[in-house]
Amino acid sequence: ANLLTLPPTAERESCSGSVYVLNKSRNPETFEIVVPAAVSGVLKVSPHVGVLAPGESVRVQVDFCPEAKPPIEEVIAVEGEGGEGGSGEAAAAGAVKDIKEGAEEGAEGAVHWGGDVQDHTHTRPASPSSPEQLGHAPQCDIWRLPVYIKGNTASSSSMGALPNGSDGGGGGGSGGGGHGTLLQHLEVHTVTHSSAIVVDNLLEMPGAREITYKLDFGPIAVGEQRVRAVVLRNLSDRHVEVSSSAPDHEGVFSTITAFRPVEPYSTFMLKLDFLPNGVQKYFEVFTIRTSVRTVRVALTGEGISPSLQVEPADVLDVGDAAPGDVVHKTVTVTNPTQFPLKYQANLRGVVAPGSTNRCPFVCAPAGGLIQAGASAVVTVSFTPDRSGRYGIVEQFIGTLVVLVPGLAAETVLPLRARCWDAGVFIVGADGPASAASSGAAPVALLPPGVDVLREAKAAPPFDVVTLTLPATVRPGENTSATLEVGSLKGSDGKGANGDYAFDDFSAEAKRRGWQCDAPKGTVEAGGRKPVVFTFAPPVDVRVGDLAYFGLGEWMETTLVCRLKGGVPA
Repeated sequence: ANLLTLPPTAERESCSGSVYVLNKSRNPETFEIVVPAAVSGVLKVSPHVGVLAPGESVRVQVDFCPEAKPPIEEVIAVEGEGGEGGSGEAAAAGAVKDIKEGAEEGAEGAVHWGGDVQDHTHTRPASPSSPEQLGHAPQCDIWRLPVYIKGNTASSSSMGALPNGSDGGGGGGSGGGGHGTLLQHLEVHTVTHSSAIVVDNLLEMPGAREITYKLDFGPIAVGEQRVRAVVLRNLSDRHVEVSSSAPDHEGVFSTITAFRPVEPYSTFMLKLDFLPNGVQKYFEVFTIRTSVRTVRVALTGEGISPSLQVEPADVLDVGDAAPGDVVHKTVTVTNPTQFPLKYQANLRGVVAPGSTNRCPFVCAPAGGLIQAGASAVVTVSFTPDRSGRYGIVEQFIGTLVVLVPGLAAETVLPLRARCWDAGVFIVGADGPASAASSGAAPVALLPPGVDVLREAKAAPPFDVVTLTLPATVRPGENTSATLEVGSLKGSDGKGANGDYAFDDFSAEAKRRGWQCDAPKGTVEAGGRKPVVFTFAPPVDVRVGDLAYFGLGEWMETTLVCRLKGGVPA
Protein backbone atom coordinates (compact mmCIF):
# COMPACT_ATOMS: atom_id res chain seq x y z
CA ALA A 1 0.00 0.00 0.00
CA ASN A 2 1.54 3.29 1.15
CA LEU A 3 5.09 1.94 1.37
CA LEU A 4 8.31 3.65 0.29
CA THR A 5 11.63 1.78 0.55
CA LEU A 6 14.75 3.89 0.24
CA PRO A 7 18.17 2.46 -0.70
CA PRO A 8 20.82 1.91 1.99
CA THR A 9 22.37 5.22 2.95
CA ALA A 10 25.62 6.11 4.69
CA GLU A 11 25.69 8.43 7.68
CA ARG A 12 25.25 12.07 6.71
CA GLU A 13 24.59 11.09 3.12
CA SER A 14 21.35 11.77 1.31
CA CYS A 15 18.96 9.69 -0.74
CA SER A 16 15.43 10.30 -1.93
CA GLY A 17 12.36 8.55 -3.23
CA SER A 18 8.89 9.65 -4.26
CA VAL A 19 5.25 8.66 -4.18
CA TYR A 20 2.26 10.10 -5.98
CA VAL A 21 -0.88 11.39 -4.30
CA LEU A 22 -3.98 11.04 -6.48
CA ASN A 23 -7.45 12.43 -5.74
CA LYS A 24 -9.91 9.84 -7.04
CA SER A 25 -12.99 11.58 -5.69
CA ARG A 26 -15.25 14.08 -7.39
CA ASN A 27 -14.50 16.83 -4.91
CA PRO A 28 -11.34 18.81 -4.04
CA GLU A 29 -9.33 17.24 -1.24
CA THR A 30 -6.63 18.64 1.08
CA PHE A 31 -3.78 16.45 2.25
CA GLU A 32 -1.00 17.03 4.79
CA ILE A 33 1.93 14.76 5.61
CA VAL A 34 3.24 15.44 9.10
CA VAL A 35 6.94 15.15 9.95
CA PRO A 36 7.53 15.98 13.64
CA ALA A 37 10.22 18.52 14.42
CA ALA A 38 12.21 15.88 16.32
CA VAL A 39 12.99 14.02 13.09
CA SER A 40 12.86 16.94 10.65
CA GLY A 41 16.64 16.81 10.36
CA VAL A 42 16.48 13.22 9.15
CA LEU A 43 13.34 13.11 7.00
CA LYS A 44 12.04 15.84 4.72
CA VAL A 45 8.83 15.71 2.68
CA SER A 46 8.16 18.09 -0.18
CA PRO A 47 5.45 19.16 -0.74
CA HIS A 48 3.99 18.14 2.60
CA VAL A 49 0.64 19.88 2.12
CA GLY A 50 -1.59 20.64 -0.84
CA VAL A 51 -5.05 20.78 -2.38
CA LEU A 52 -5.91 18.38 -5.20
CA ALA A 53 -8.74 18.86 -7.65
CA PRO A 54 -10.76 15.81 -8.72
CA GLY A 55 -8.52 13.50 -10.74
CA GLU A 56 -5.41 15.55 -9.99
CA SER A 57 -2.18 14.00 -8.72
CA VAL A 58 1.05 15.38 -7.25
CA ARG A 59 4.50 13.90 -6.77
CA VAL A 60 5.76 13.95 -3.19
CA GLN A 61 9.50 13.53 -2.61
CA VAL A 62 10.90 12.09 0.60
CA ASP A 63 14.54 12.90 1.44
CA PHE A 64 16.47 10.87 3.98
CA CYS A 65 19.74 12.06 5.53
CA PRO A 66 20.73 10.02 8.63
CA GLU A 67 22.72 11.71 11.33
CA ALA A 68 26.20 10.60 12.29
CA LYS A 69 26.36 7.96 15.02
CA PRO A 70 28.63 8.26 18.04
CA PRO A 71 31.98 6.44 17.95
CA ILE A 72 31.83 2.66 18.27
CA GLU A 73 33.45 2.79 21.73
CA GLU A 74 30.52 4.78 23.11
CA VAL A 75 27.98 2.40 21.57
CA ILE A 76 29.68 -0.61 23.16
CA ALA A 77 29.68 1.08 26.56
CA VAL A 78 25.95 1.81 26.40
CA GLU A 79 25.10 -1.71 25.26
CA GLY A 80 27.15 -3.18 28.11
CA GLU A 81 25.04 -1.34 30.63
CA GLY A 82 21.81 -2.67 29.17
CA GLY A 83 22.66 -6.34 29.60
CA GLU A 84 22.38 -9.18 27.11
CA GLY A 85 19.91 -9.06 24.32
CA GLY A 86 19.29 -5.39 24.82
CA SER A 87 19.87 -2.82 22.19
CA GLY A 88 21.92 -5.22 20.07
CA GLU A 89 18.91 -7.43 19.37
CA ALA A 90 16.78 -4.37 18.80
CA ALA A 91 19.24 -3.07 16.25
CA ALA A 92 19.38 -6.45 14.51
CA ALA A 93 15.61 -6.73 14.34
CA GLY A 94 15.17 -3.08 13.35
CA ALA A 95 13.39 -0.27 15.17
CA VAL A 96 9.88 0.85 14.32
CA LYS A 97 9.45 4.63 14.55
CA ASP A 98 5.76 5.24 15.11
CA ILE A 99 5.36 8.98 14.65
CA LYS A 100 1.74 9.12 15.78
CA GLU A 101 1.19 6.90 18.83
CA GLY A 102 -2.22 5.27 18.89
CA ALA A 103 -2.98 6.32 15.32
CA GLU A 104 -5.31 3.92 13.59
CA GLU A 105 -4.64 2.44 10.21
CA GLY A 106 -6.57 4.46 7.62
CA ALA A 107 -9.13 2.74 5.48
CA GLU A 108 -9.38 3.07 1.74
CA GLY A 109 -10.38 6.65 1.14
CA ALA A 110 -10.38 9.36 -1.47
CA VAL A 111 -6.61 9.62 -1.75
CA HIS A 112 -4.79 6.82 -3.57
CA TRP A 113 -1.10 6.09 -3.03
CA GLY A 114 0.86 4.58 -5.88
CA GLY A 115 4.02 4.79 -7.98
CA ASP A 116 7.41 3.16 -7.78
CA VAL A 117 10.33 4.40 -5.72
CA GLN A 118 12.44 6.88 -7.65
CA ASP A 119 16.00 7.15 -6.38
CA HIS A 120 17.64 10.40 -7.37
CA THR A 121 20.90 9.92 -5.51
CA HIS A 122 22.16 6.35 -5.81
CA THR A 123 22.78 4.36 -8.96
CA ARG A 124 22.78 0.98 -7.24
CA PRO A 125 22.00 -0.40 -3.78
CA ALA A 126 24.85 -0.14 -1.33
CA SER A 127 26.61 -3.24 -0.06
CA PRO A 128 28.03 -2.38 3.33
CA SER A 129 30.99 -4.31 4.63
CA SER A 130 31.14 -6.09 7.93
CA PRO A 131 30.50 -4.13 11.15
CA GLU A 132 34.05 -4.81 12.29
CA GLN A 133 35.39 -2.87 9.31
CA LEU A 134 32.80 -0.09 9.10
CA GLY A 135 32.48 0.61 12.85
CA HIS A 136 28.67 0.15 13.05
CA ALA A 137 26.21 -2.55 12.06
CA PRO A 138 23.59 -1.48 9.50
CA GLN A 139 20.51 -0.05 11.21
CA CYS A 140 17.07 -0.69 9.71
CA ASP A 141 14.35 1.85 10.54
CA ILE A 142 10.65 2.05 9.75
CA TRP A 143 9.10 5.52 9.80
CA ARG A 144 5.28 5.81 9.78
CA LEU A 145 4.24 9.32 8.80
CA PRO A 146 0.59 10.31 9.34
CA VAL A 147 -1.26 11.67 6.32
CA TYR A 148 -4.37 13.75 7.08
CA ILE A 149 -7.03 14.07 4.39
CA LYS A 150 -9.84 16.61 4.56
CA GLY A 151 -12.64 17.15 2.07
CA ASN A 152 -13.44 20.68 0.95
CA THR A 153 -17.19 20.11 0.31
CA ALA A 154 -20.10 18.58 2.20
CA SER A 155 -20.44 15.76 -0.32
CA SER A 156 -19.01 12.43 0.74
CA SER A 157 -20.59 10.13 -1.78
CA SER A 158 -17.25 8.92 -3.07
CA MET A 159 -15.50 8.64 0.30
CA GLY A 160 -15.09 5.49 2.31
CA ALA A 161 -15.99 5.27 6.00
CA LEU A 162 -13.32 4.97 8.69
CA PRO A 163 -13.09 1.66 10.59
CA ASN A 164 -15.39 1.17 13.57
CA GLY A 165 -17.23 4.41 12.74
CA SER A 166 -14.24 6.53 13.81
CA ASP A 167 -13.69 9.90 12.23
CA GLY A 168 -9.94 9.47 12.44
CA GLY A 169 -9.58 11.66 15.47
CA GLY A 170 -9.55 14.70 13.22
CA GLY A 171 -12.99 16.09 14.04
CA GLY A 172 -15.87 16.61 11.63
CA GLY A 173 -19.10 14.72 11.48
CA SER A 174 -20.56 12.18 9.10
CA GLY A 175 -23.58 12.22 6.86
CA GLY A 176 -24.35 15.48 5.10
CA GLY A 177 -21.43 17.29 6.74
CA GLY A 178 -18.74 15.54 4.57
CA HIS A 179 -16.30 12.81 5.48
CA GLY A 180 -14.40 14.97 7.95
CA THR A 181 -10.70 14.30 8.46
CA LEU A 182 -9.33 10.92 7.43
CA LEU A 183 -6.02 9.47 8.51
CA GLN A 184 -3.66 7.33 6.47
CA HIS A 185 0.03 6.54 6.90
CA LEU A 186 3.06 6.65 4.67
CA GLU A 187 5.54 4.00 5.75
CA VAL A 188 9.19 4.70 4.90
CA HIS A 189 11.81 1.94 5.22
CA THR A 190 15.43 3.01 5.54
CA VAL A 191 18.82 1.37 6.16
CA THR A 192 21.70 3.35 7.65
CA HIS A 193 25.26 2.09 7.53
CA SER A 194 28.72 3.44 8.12
CA SER A 195 30.68 4.42 5.03
CA ALA A 196 33.46 2.23 3.67
CA ILE A 197 34.78 5.11 1.53
CA VAL A 198 36.36 8.15 3.16
CA VAL A 199 38.05 11.27 1.77
CA ASP A 200 41.61 11.64 3.01
CA ASN A 201 42.74 15.09 1.88
CA LEU A 202 39.72 17.45 2.07
CA LEU A 203 37.91 19.20 4.91
CA GLU A 204 34.17 19.30 5.37
CA MET A 205 32.21 22.47 4.76
CA PRO A 206 31.04 23.76 8.15
CA GLY A 207 27.31 23.85 8.83
CA ALA A 208 26.31 21.39 6.09
CA ARG A 209 23.68 18.82 7.09
CA GLU A 210 24.87 16.46 4.37
CA ILE A 211 28.60 15.75 4.24
CA THR A 212 30.09 18.09 1.65
CA TYR A 213 33.81 18.51 1.15
CA LYS A 214 35.39 21.69 -0.17
CA LEU A 215 38.01 21.83 -2.89
CA ASP A 216 39.21 25.37 -3.61
CA PHE A 217 41.30 25.97 -6.73
CA GLY A 218 41.92 29.60 -5.81
CA PRO A 219 42.27 32.52 -8.23
CA ILE A 220 44.05 31.85 -11.52
CA ALA A 221 44.31 33.74 -14.78
CA VAL A 222 41.66 33.17 -17.42
CA GLY A 223 42.92 30.54 -19.84
CA GLU A 224 45.34 29.00 -17.33
CA GLN A 225 44.91 25.47 -15.94
CA ARG A 226 45.15 24.19 -12.39
CA VAL A 227 44.85 20.57 -11.21
CA ARG A 228 43.75 19.39 -7.76
CA ALA A 229 43.07 15.89 -6.45
CA VAL A 230 40.48 14.11 -4.30
CA VAL A 231 41.91 11.08 -2.48
CA LEU A 232 39.39 8.30 -1.70
CA ARG A 233 40.29 5.50 0.72
CA ASN A 234 38.54 2.12 0.64
CA LEU A 235 38.19 0.70 4.18
CA SER A 236 36.32 -2.43 3.12
CA ASP A 237 37.50 -5.86 2.04
CA ARG A 238 35.90 -5.70 -1.40
CA HIS A 239 36.33 -3.77 -4.65
CA VAL A 240 34.34 -0.53 -4.86
CA GLU A 241 33.12 0.88 -8.17
CA VAL A 242 33.57 4.63 -8.72
CA SER A 243 31.83 7.03 -11.10
CA SER A 244 30.88 10.71 -11.11
CA SER A 245 28.13 13.12 -11.99
CA ALA A 246 27.94 14.73 -15.41
CA PRO A 247 30.56 17.44 -15.93
CA ASP A 248 29.71 21.11 -16.07
CA HIS A 249 28.34 22.13 -19.46
CA GLU A 250 30.73 25.10 -19.57
CA GLY A 251 33.75 22.82 -19.15
CA VAL A 252 35.25 24.89 -16.34
CA PHE A 253 35.65 21.89 -14.00
CA SER A 254 36.45 18.49 -15.48
CA THR A 255 37.89 15.13 -14.47
CA ILE A 256 41.18 14.04 -16.00
CA THR A 257 41.45 10.64 -14.29
CA ALA A 258 39.97 7.45 -15.74
CA PHE A 259 37.63 5.74 -13.27
CA ARG A 260 38.42 2.23 -12.11
CA PRO A 261 37.45 0.02 -9.13
CA VAL A 262 39.17 0.81 -5.84
CA GLU A 263 40.89 -2.24 -4.44
CA PRO A 264 40.32 -3.26 -0.78
CA TYR A 265 42.21 -1.20 1.78
CA SER A 266 43.71 1.04 -0.91
CA THR A 267 43.36 4.62 -2.14
CA PHE A 268 42.20 6.17 -5.39
CA MET A 269 43.31 9.64 -6.53
CA LEU A 270 40.76 11.48 -8.64
CA LYS A 271 42.29 14.50 -10.38
CA LEU A 272 40.12 17.48 -11.28
CA ASP A 273 40.97 20.30 -13.64
CA PHE A 274 39.95 23.97 -13.37
CA LEU A 275 40.10 26.05 -16.55
CA PRO A 276 38.24 29.39 -16.16
CA ASN A 277 36.94 30.98 -19.35
CA GLY A 278 35.86 34.31 -17.88
CA VAL A 279 36.55 36.83 -15.16
CA GLN A 280 34.20 35.62 -12.42
CA LYS A 281 33.85 33.26 -9.46
CA TYR A 282 32.84 29.65 -10.09
CA PHE A 283 31.00 27.18 -7.84
CA GLU A 284 29.85 23.66 -8.61
CA VAL A 285 28.85 20.65 -6.51
CA PHE A 286 30.63 17.63 -7.95
CA THR A 287 29.24 14.19 -7.02
CA ILE A 288 31.42 11.10 -6.81
CA ARG A 289 29.28 7.97 -6.79
CA THR A 290 30.52 4.69 -5.40
CA SER A 291 28.84 1.39 -4.68
CA VAL A 292 28.77 2.17 -0.94
CA ARG A 293 28.30 5.94 -0.67
CA THR A 294 28.00 9.22 -2.52
CA VAL A 295 30.66 11.88 -1.99
CA ARG A 296 29.73 15.52 -2.53
CA VAL A 297 32.57 17.94 -3.29
CA ALA A 298 31.99 21.70 -3.56
CA LEU A 299 34.36 22.97 -6.26
CA THR A 300 35.24 26.64 -6.08
CA GLY A 301 37.58 28.81 -8.10
CA GLU A 302 37.96 32.27 -9.52
CA GLY A 303 39.02 33.40 -12.96
CA ILE A 304 40.82 36.72 -12.98
CA SER A 305 42.39 38.94 -15.60
CA PRO A 306 45.72 39.93 -14.13
CA SER A 307 47.58 42.95 -15.44
CA LEU A 308 51.35 43.16 -15.65
CA GLN A 309 53.06 46.38 -14.70
CA VAL A 310 55.53 47.68 -17.28
CA GLU A 311 58.19 50.35 -16.71
CA PRO A 312 58.54 52.79 -18.40
CA ALA A 313 54.80 53.25 -18.62
CA ASP A 314 54.50 55.97 -21.31
CA VAL A 315 56.95 55.48 -24.19
CA LEU A 316 60.16 53.53 -24.77
CA ASP A 317 62.83 55.62 -26.49
CA VAL A 318 65.50 53.11 -27.48
CA GLY A 319 67.95 55.83 -28.47
CA ASP A 320 70.23 56.93 -31.29
CA ALA A 321 72.59 54.79 -33.36
CA ALA A 322 74.74 54.90 -36.48
CA PRO A 323 73.94 52.56 -39.40
CA GLY A 324 75.05 49.02 -38.53
CA ASP A 325 75.51 49.81 -34.82
CA VAL A 326 73.28 48.61 -31.99
CA VAL A 327 71.79 50.25 -28.90
CA HIS A 328 69.86 48.62 -26.06
CA LYS A 329 67.08 49.66 -23.72
CA THR A 330 65.53 47.62 -20.91
CA VAL A 331 61.91 47.24 -19.86
CA THR A 332 60.91 45.96 -16.41
CA VAL A 333 57.82 43.69 -16.28
CA THR A 334 56.41 43.18 -12.77
CA ASN A 335 53.85 40.59 -11.64
CA PRO A 336 51.76 42.25 -8.86
CA THR A 337 49.49 39.22 -8.33
CA GLN A 338 49.74 36.42 -5.76
CA PHE A 339 50.46 33.64 -8.25
CA PRO A 340 52.93 33.02 -11.10
CA LEU A 341 52.10 34.42 -14.53
CA LYS A 342 53.38 33.69 -17.98
CA TYR A 343 54.05 36.63 -20.25
CA GLN A 344 54.92 37.34 -23.87
CA ALA A 345 56.63 40.39 -25.38
CA ASN A 346 55.67 41.02 -29.02
CA LEU A 347 56.47 43.75 -31.54
CA ARG A 348 53.68 45.16 -33.67
CA GLY A 349 53.28 47.87 -36.26
CA VAL A 350 56.99 48.52 -36.83
CA VAL A 351 57.68 51.26 -39.40
CA ALA A 352 61.34 51.42 -40.43
CA PRO A 353 62.91 53.47 -43.27
CA GLY A 354 65.47 50.73 -43.91
CA SER A 355 66.59 49.27 -47.21
CA THR A 356 65.51 45.72 -46.24
CA ASN A 357 62.44 44.13 -44.67
CA ARG A 358 64.40 43.16 -41.56
CA CYS A 359 62.87 44.48 -38.35
CA PRO A 360 65.38 46.74 -36.60
CA PHE A 361 63.88 46.01 -33.15
CA VAL A 362 64.47 42.75 -31.25
CA CYS A 363 63.09 41.70 -27.82
CA ALA A 364 64.99 39.30 -25.58
CA PRO A 365 63.60 37.32 -23.90
CA ALA A 366 60.33 37.26 -25.78
CA GLY A 367 58.46 35.57 -22.90
CA GLY A 368 58.77 33.60 -19.72
CA LEU A 369 57.32 32.94 -16.26
CA ILE A 370 57.26 35.58 -13.53
CA GLN A 371 56.74 34.44 -9.97
CA ALA A 372 54.29 36.21 -7.67
CA GLY A 373 55.58 39.68 -6.78
CA ALA A 374 58.72 39.25 -8.90
CA SER A 375 59.96 41.14 -11.97
CA ALA A 376 61.56 40.28 -15.29
CA VAL A 377 63.79 42.44 -17.48
CA VAL A 378 63.18 42.56 -21.24
CA THR A 379 65.92 44.05 -23.41
CA VAL A 380 64.89 45.85 -26.62
CA SER A 381 67.72 46.15 -29.15
CA PHE A 382 67.80 48.60 -32.07
CA THR A 383 70.03 47.81 -35.08
CA PRO A 384 69.32 50.11 -38.07
CA ASP A 385 70.81 49.80 -41.54
CA ARG A 386 69.83 53.22 -42.89
CA SER A 387 69.27 56.67 -41.45
CA GLY A 388 65.80 58.16 -41.33
CA ARG A 389 64.39 61.62 -41.89
CA TYR A 390 66.81 64.09 -40.39
CA GLY A 391 65.76 65.97 -37.28
CA ILE A 392 62.56 64.13 -36.33
CA VAL A 393 62.18 62.14 -33.11
CA GLU A 394 60.20 59.21 -34.49
CA GLN A 395 62.29 57.95 -37.39
CA PHE A 396 61.79 54.28 -36.46
CA ILE A 397 58.54 53.53 -34.65
CA GLY A 398 56.61 50.50 -33.42
CA THR A 399 54.73 49.05 -30.47
CA LEU A 400 55.90 46.72 -27.73
CA VAL A 401 52.98 44.59 -26.46
CA VAL A 402 53.34 42.75 -23.13
CA LEU A 403 50.53 40.25 -22.54
CA VAL A 404 49.52 37.16 -20.62
CA PRO A 405 48.80 34.28 -23.06
CA GLY A 406 45.10 33.57 -23.38
CA LEU A 407 43.96 36.93 -22.00
CA ALA A 408 42.50 39.84 -23.88
CA ALA A 409 44.14 42.42 -21.62
CA GLU A 410 47.55 43.63 -22.75
CA THR A 411 49.96 46.44 -22.01
CA VAL A 412 50.93 48.54 -25.03
CA LEU A 413 54.16 50.55 -25.00
CA PRO A 414 55.07 52.80 -27.98
CA LEU A 415 58.61 52.40 -29.36
CA ARG A 416 60.79 54.95 -31.13
CA ALA A 417 64.44 55.23 -32.19
CA ARG A 418 66.67 57.15 -34.59
CA CYS A 419 69.59 56.52 -36.92
CA TRP A 420 72.14 59.17 -37.95
CA ASP A 421 74.83 59.19 -40.60
CA ALA A 422 76.90 61.78 -38.71
CA GLY A 423 78.13 61.64 -35.14
CA VAL A 424 76.63 65.03 -34.21
CA PHE A 425 72.97 65.62 -34.99
CA ILE A 426 69.96 67.84 -34.33
CA VAL A 427 66.71 66.28 -33.15
CA GLY A 428 63.32 67.64 -32.12
CA ALA A 429 62.10 69.05 -35.42
CA ASP A 430 58.56 68.71 -36.69
CA GLY A 431 57.46 65.15 -37.44
CA PRO A 432 54.61 63.93 -39.67
CA ALA A 433 51.97 64.63 -37.01
CA SER A 434 53.22 68.18 -36.38
CA ALA A 435 53.37 68.94 -40.06
CA ALA A 436 49.81 67.72 -40.62
CA SER A 437 48.43 69.78 -37.73
CA SER A 438 50.19 72.96 -38.83
CA GLY A 439 49.10 72.65 -42.46
CA ALA A 440 52.63 72.29 -43.78
CA ALA A 441 53.73 69.75 -46.35
CA PRO A 442 53.96 66.15 -45.07
CA VAL A 443 57.31 65.10 -43.67
CA ALA A 444 58.65 61.84 -45.08
CA LEU A 445 60.40 59.27 -42.93
CA LEU A 446 63.14 58.77 -45.52
CA PRO A 447 65.80 61.38 -46.21
CA PRO A 448 65.37 63.49 -49.37
CA GLY A 449 66.54 61.77 -52.53
CA VAL A 450 66.39 58.22 -51.15
CA ASP A 451 64.55 55.58 -53.16
CA VAL A 452 64.49 52.17 -51.48
CA LEU A 453 63.86 50.46 -54.83
CA ARG A 454 66.89 51.99 -56.56
CA GLU A 455 70.35 53.28 -55.81
CA ALA A 456 70.34 56.12 -53.32
CA LYS A 457 71.01 59.52 -54.82
CA ALA A 458 73.77 61.74 -53.58
CA ALA A 459 72.99 63.36 -50.26
CA PRO A 460 72.20 67.09 -50.35
CA PRO A 461 74.90 69.48 -49.10
CA PHE A 462 72.82 70.28 -46.04
CA ASP A 463 69.82 68.97 -44.09
CA VAL A 464 66.69 71.05 -43.49
CA VAL A 465 64.74 70.86 -40.26
CA THR A 466 61.56 72.71 -39.41
CA LEU A 467 60.64 73.80 -35.89
CA THR A 468 57.12 75.12 -35.32
CA LEU A 469 56.41 77.00 -32.11
CA PRO A 470 53.28 75.66 -30.42
CA ALA A 471 51.07 78.71 -29.69
CA THR A 472 49.74 81.89 -31.27
CA VAL A 473 50.89 84.99 -29.39
CA ARG A 474 49.93 88.63 -29.17
CA PRO A 475 52.34 91.54 -28.84
CA GLY A 476 53.94 91.39 -25.41
CA GLU A 477 53.49 87.59 -25.09
CA ASN A 478 55.94 84.82 -25.97
CA THR A 479 56.13 81.21 -27.02
CA SER A 480 59.05 78.81 -27.36
CA ALA A 481 60.16 75.40 -28.64
CA THR A 482 63.29 73.29 -28.16
CA LEU A 483 65.74 71.52 -30.40
CA GLU A 484 68.39 69.16 -29.03
CA VAL A 485 71.92 68.74 -30.26
CA GLY A 486 73.33 65.25 -29.62
CA SER A 487 76.52 63.26 -30.13
CA LEU A 488 76.55 59.52 -30.82
CA LYS A 489 78.28 56.98 -28.62
CA GLY A 490 78.75 53.54 -30.14
CA SER A 491 77.94 50.18 -28.58
CA ASP A 492 81.69 49.70 -28.01
CA GLY A 493 81.74 52.84 -25.87
CA LYS A 494 83.62 54.88 -28.42
CA GLY A 495 82.57 58.40 -29.26
CA ALA A 496 83.72 62.01 -29.35
CA ASN A 497 82.43 65.36 -28.23
CA GLY A 498 80.62 67.46 -30.78
CA ASP A 499 80.42 71.20 -31.34
CA TYR A 500 77.57 73.22 -32.75
CA ALA A 501 77.10 76.90 -33.65
CA PHE A 502 73.93 78.68 -34.83
CA ASP A 503 74.35 81.83 -36.88
CA ASP A 504 72.99 85.03 -35.40
CA PHE A 505 69.48 86.18 -36.27
CA SER A 506 69.12 88.94 -38.82
CA ALA A 507 68.28 92.45 -37.61
CA GLU A 508 64.73 92.11 -38.90
CA ALA A 509 64.24 88.77 -37.11
CA LYS A 510 65.51 90.26 -33.88
CA ARG A 511 63.12 93.19 -34.27
CA ARG A 512 60.27 90.77 -34.75
CA GLY A 513 61.18 89.04 -31.45
CA TRP A 514 63.22 85.91 -32.33
CA GLN A 515 65.71 84.72 -29.70
CA CYS A 516 68.02 81.72 -29.01
CA ASP A 517 69.25 80.94 -25.50
CA ALA A 518 72.38 78.90 -26.43
CA PRO A 519 73.50 79.62 -29.98
CA LYS A 520 76.76 77.65 -29.60
CA GLY A 521 78.23 74.97 -27.35
CA THR A 522 79.78 71.54 -26.91
CA VAL A 523 77.97 68.18 -26.47
CA GLU A 524 79.56 65.20 -24.75
CA ALA A 525 79.61 61.83 -26.48
CA GLY A 526 76.34 60.01 -25.81
CA GLY A 527 74.68 63.17 -24.47
CA ARG A 528 72.34 65.89 -25.62
CA LYS A 529 72.09 69.64 -25.09
CA PRO A 530 68.79 71.55 -25.44
CA VAL A 531 68.61 74.77 -27.42
CA VAL A 532 65.48 76.88 -26.79
CA PHE A 533 64.10 79.17 -29.49
CA THR A 534 61.70 81.89 -28.33
CA PHE A 535 59.38 84.22 -30.24
CA ALA A 536 58.31 87.30 -28.24
CA PRO A 537 56.83 90.09 -30.42
CA PRO A 538 57.31 93.55 -28.92
CA VAL A 539 54.47 95.48 -27.39
CA ASP A 540 55.05 98.46 -29.65
CA VAL A 541 54.01 97.30 -33.09
CA ARG A 542 55.48 99.17 -36.02
CA VAL A 543 53.11 100.87 -38.41
CA GLY A 544 52.82 98.68 -41.49
CA ASP A 545 52.92 95.34 -39.69
CA LEU A 546 49.73 93.30 -39.96
CA ALA A 547 49.50 93.13 -36.16
CA TYR A 548 49.15 96.94 -36.18
CA PHE A 549 45.80 96.48 -37.94
CA GLY A 550 44.77 93.57 -35.64
CA LEU A 551 45.47 90.89 -38.24
CA GLY A 552 47.36 87.65 -37.77
CA GLU A 553 50.67 87.08 -39.51
CA TRP A 554 52.71 83.91 -39.98
CA MET A 555 56.27 84.62 -38.89
CA GLU A 556 59.24 82.64 -40.20
CA THR A 557 62.99 82.94 -39.97
CA THR A 558 65.93 80.83 -41.09
CA LEU A 559 69.09 79.94 -39.21
CA VAL A 560 72.19 78.03 -40.25
CA CYS A 561 73.75 75.58 -37.76
CA ARG A 562 77.24 74.18 -38.23
CA LEU A 563 78.06 70.81 -36.63
CA LYS A 564 81.46 69.23 -36.26
CA GLY A 565 83.13 66.43 -34.34
CA GLY A 566 81.56 63.21 -33.13
CA VAL A 567 81.97 59.63 -34.40
CA PRO A 568 81.38 59.11 -37.27
CA ALA A 569 82.58 62.60 -38.18
